Amino acid sequence: MELAKGDFVVFITQDARPATEHWLDELIGPFHISDDVAAVYGKQLPHADCCPTVKRDVINHFRSFGPDSFVMLQKDHQRLTSDAERDAIAFLSDVNSAVRRSALQAVPFRDVPYAEDQALGRDLIKAGFIKAYAPQAAVIHSHSYPPRRYFARMYDEMRGLLTTTGRSIDTGLGRHVAIAVLNTLKDWRFIIRDADYSPATKVKWLVQAPVYNVARRVAVRLARKPELPGWAAWAMGRPRVSLLANDASPAART
Repeated sequence: MELAKGDFVVFITQDARPATEHWLDELIGPFHISDDVAAVYGKQLPHADCCPTVKRDVINHFRSFGPDSFVMLQKDHQRLTSDAERDAIAFLSDVNSAVRRSALQAVPFRDVPYAEDQALGRDLIKAGFIKAYAPQAAVIHSHSYPPRRYFARMYDEMRGLLTTTGRSIDTGLGRHVAIAVLNTLKDWRFIIRDADYSPATKVKWLVQAPVYNVARRVAVRLARKPELPGWAAWAMGRPRVSLLANDASPAART
């Protein structure tokens, strides 16, 4: 980014593929609405054969930002009081985004080990800039990890976000169980209705859906601990190490 000479810098991850030939035009277009638009992020579309837990999560996540026919502008407002509202307006993903170079010179990326895009989104909003969601600037991007790798991936994501932003989605044990059960039921309905999965694949995902959902909730809770327990390290296929030396003191996330 520091070497770039253009007015805008575009970020796309190595395994994302533009969904249409108009992707770049759609991603840059919102900058012309106002000079205060500092960043634009596009939609992500999951691969057709993606793990249904991930596939449904990607679809619902970007659906929450608004319909595909509108560009949505996001800025800070005094009436935004809940954490969920602030998380929504601060979301930014370098999987598929563009930033105004002059804004990055004023509000640079933080030097953090993880979730630098999420931190930048928060910092831009806090500085009074506008962020835009351009759903027509879509890329195809998702990951299908086996359960063990998914567990490790979720732990890394939750730990990284907690360290960088101070936010967590941890809750009481009973609520974790309820969320895992509810999301498993939603996954089962999604799997049965999704025509992209063959009958044999549907059976596999129906059996594994509870494992993915339990793994995610356990990862959320483990991310709050200063050290990864031995059983969890074994389940993830990694050594047990203390995290205190590398992490800033994490704040509680609701």
